Amino acid sequence: MPRTTFGNLLVAARQMLSAIQANKDQVTVPGGIDAFIKKGADTVSALEAANNEQERIKGLLKTTTAQVDALQATLTDWQSQANTAVKLSLRNQKEKWVEFGIKAKQ
Repeated sequence: MPRTTFGNLLVAARQMLSAIQANKDQVTVPGGIDAFIKKGADTVSALEAANNEQERIKGLLKTTTAQVDALQATLTDWQSQANTAVKLSLRNQKEKWVEFGIKAKQ
């Protein structure tokens, strides 16, 4: 059986809740129909709230990932400029490059 999509599940659950509420005198479940309806309604509400929170977090993750990517690019550019500055400033002192984290190439 194919997995029900989130939206379809909510639509089906709301329809079921509405129909059970309208016909609760004809539907029986262990523990009582009112408790059963409340459990279904509470679960729908909790699922919607959790989904909204998940979507908010996904948006935050995308924004934060973009910030990380931009900062990483900026730092990479800075590192390249720093390497060039050190190499040019100390071109006759390659042994000192190691102090800056640059491996001297022969």
